[in-house]
Amino acid sequence: MEDESSSQIAEPPVVTRLKGLVAEAKQGHVKVLPQIRRLLHAHPQLEQHFGDLAGQVEAKWIDLLAGEDACIRESLTRRVNQWRSELLDRGASPLEKLLVERVVTSWLMTRYFDSAVLLATGNVPTNQARFLQQQLDRAQKRHIEAVRSLAEVRKLLP
Repeated sequence: MEDESSSQIAEPPVVTRLKGLVAEAKQGHVKVLPQIRRLLHAHPQLEQHFGDLAGQVEAKWIDLLAGEDACIRESLTRRVNQWRSELLDRGASPLEKLLVERVVTSWLMTRYFDSAVLLATGNVPTNQARFLQQQLDRAQKRHIEAVRSLAEVRKLLP
């Protein structure tokens, strides 16, 4: 079995520098903001990575669903990447890309609340179980709306 520490990739120096500047900014040192802007401007891939809110939200939902289970984490990551690839046609419009991200995120959200309701059955007070069921219902509604929106946009596009 491969040692985990040997499979980790070293962080590029520019990422280390950016994280250091961000840490300073979080401590109230506003003088570093121009440096952060210059760094992001010089390295657009960093802006794309750190500015990918859909990806960050997706990762958080996967964290919640997988917990400490690396196999579930990897399986979920592969599944959502596969679905995203299948849902994104070549030449997909920016709107389609946004809607596909919403479909993927809402699916993860729905699975999370499915799991929460299942785990809570009989083990939590009635009001908490009712709250979880409401969250599941809302998540399912969001997912259905995201899928419907994607389908409607695709009908309208040439």
